[in-house]
Formats: sequence, structure tokens, C-alpha cells
Amino acid sequence: MRAYLIDNPFMNPVTEKLEVIILPSTLYEDITSYITQLLSKTNALSAQMQNQSMYQRIAPNPSEQAFLKQILAAIEKHMDNPDLSMPLLQAEIHISRSMLYRRVKALTGLSPSEFICNVRMKKACSLLSERQYNISEVAYKVGFNDPRYFSQCFKKKFGKAPSTFRRCGIII
Repeated sequence: MRAYLIDNPFMNPVTEKLEVIILPSTLYEDITSYITQLLSKTNALSAQMQNQSMYQRIAPNPSEQAFLKQILAAIEKHMDNPDLSMPLLQAEIHISRSMLYRRVKALTGLSPSEFICNVRMKKACSLLSERQYNISEVAYKVGFNDPRYFSQCFKKKFGKAPSTFRRCGIII
């Protein structure tokens, strides 16, 4: 049995008709129960992932977790410093440039510079959501010299300007 809908924006351009298949109720119930099971499994996995700390998700090995905590502590310590880069991290952690690059890349999939930028942007999100600081203050607090450049980087990363993020209360 087939039914055709007219004036539908999702019509097939060739036939100019949308074909609707009417399913028997038992098949519909089977598909519905299967989708419900998939959604419950997805929700369970999502809850399990949220219960794990960020360190456990990225670095399951305890030594890798310690290394990641050390890097994040160094980044947090120098967050407002616009000169925060690989050489400063190297000096803080006492590790060679190549080893720092390899370990950060292996753990996060990002270069150390990209990782620093990600940490800064996440901190900016949390500061913006607090609504305690204006956008320029947030830019300076996360280590940007120029609020306009901060806005460009924020928009490139999240697809929304910081002002839109702040106004809408978007959670990223």
C-alpha cells in the first residue's frame, strides 16, 4: 500500500512525490522497541562517560594522568600570560620540546599550542557563563592581548561570538 503527499518540501525531485510506506503494526512496534533500546544504551554510555574524569577519558594510564594534570596546572598558573607557549611549558614541566610535543599529541591528538588554546577557550566559556566579567576582561584573563582577536578565535572555535554565547547562555 502506498500513499502520496503533495506540496511537501522533501519531495523526490525526479518523481515530485514523497513515497510513504505504511508498515504493519507489529513491525512498527519492533522498530520502536529497537530504537528505544539503542537510546537507552546511548544514554547509559553518556552517563558513564560523564562520571569519568577528563583525565581518565583522555589518559587511562596513571602516569599519563599525572602528566596531563601537570600540564593543565602549568597552563592554569600562567593562563593570563599572553606569552604562554611551548617554551614556557617546557621550563615549567622540565621536559624537552620534542618530548612535550609527542606526549601531548599522543594524549590529546592536538599540538601543545592547540591544547593551550583549547584550555583557554574552555576557561573563557566558564568565565562568560558566570556573567561576572565583560568580554574584554575575559579576553585578558585567558591570555589574549586583543579582545577583537579573542572574539575571532572564540567564534572560529565555537561558531558563536562571545557576546552571543553570553547573551544566550549557551553551554558548550
